[in-house]
Amino acid sequence: QASKNNLVLDISGYLYFEKGTFLQYIEGPADALECLFNKITLDERHKIYRHISDTKLTERRFPDWSMQWLTNAYLAEIRLENILIDQLDIMQKLGGAGPDFSETAFRLVNSLAR
Repeated sequence: QASKNNLVLDISGYLYFEKGTFLQYIEGPADALECLFNKITLDERHKIYRHISDTKLTERRFPDWSMQWLTNAYLAEIRLENILIDQLDIMQKLGGAGPDFSETAFRLVNSLAR
């Protein structure tokens, strides 16, 4: 459903699930992103551990992914599975009190985009 909705909203990105935690990356027009993020925030099924924003992005990293579902097999193929799992574990344990993983997160996103 997210993939269909994101096509209409001109949002691209991916979703990854591991150990009870989702990692989501979305990109698109600022107003559509703000609307989607507000919808996610208000949905009681979700708990946002960390919201990272890159306002300097000049072009999309995943223009053809309306909402790609990343699997362990895919991530293992590009050797990022363990890094993402470690990041998810740390972020989940520390919540908002932990260190800022923004730089690391965007390096991973850029690696995925290649």
